[in-house]
Amino acid sequence: MKKNCTKCKQMLDISNFWKRGKYYKSRCKKCTTEDVTPYILANKNYIANRWKAYKEKHKDTILKNNREYQNTYRKENKYKVNALNRLRKYQKMQRTPFWLTLDDKWFMEEVYHLAQLRTKMLGFEWHVDHIIPIKAKNVSGLHVPNNLRVIPAKENLSKHNKFIESEL
Repeated sequence: MKKNCTKCKQMLDISNFWKRGKYYKSRCKKCTTEDVTPYILANKNYIANRWKAYKEKHKDTILKNNREYQNTYRKENKYKVNALNRLRKYQKMQRTPFWLTLDDKWFMEEVYHLAQLRTKMLGFEWHVDHIIPIKAKNVSGLHVPNNLRVIPAKENLSKHNKFIESEL
């Protein structure tokens, strides 16, 4: 399907137009970007502050919607979630060395138990973090005691799968 851009007057495929809801905008993506980019560059701080204020004001709604979306996604795509969980478990097994002693294994269990206790006692979630991620872009760590630490979930989730040298 084709559409006419109101600015450059070209007849373009609708994939070249931004979509809002069920309607397509009247200007093509190229023309819209040309108009908006100078404003964004000139008002970077203003836009960032407004976005920060919006997120702060609507934090609960954003979090609720995000959780609802995740729960819905998990229910509708159970096979994908199961496959990812299985892959993660397999990767962890692959990176657990055979030379770990019983004391090492006990210590690792205690680290996970500590995360569970902190969550229960402090009222917010704690995670066991691999300091050097099990699988990252440039580095791959082992599932061993000296690569584990207990940190707040918020911090762990913001880290994603990145290795940050300052953590060593």
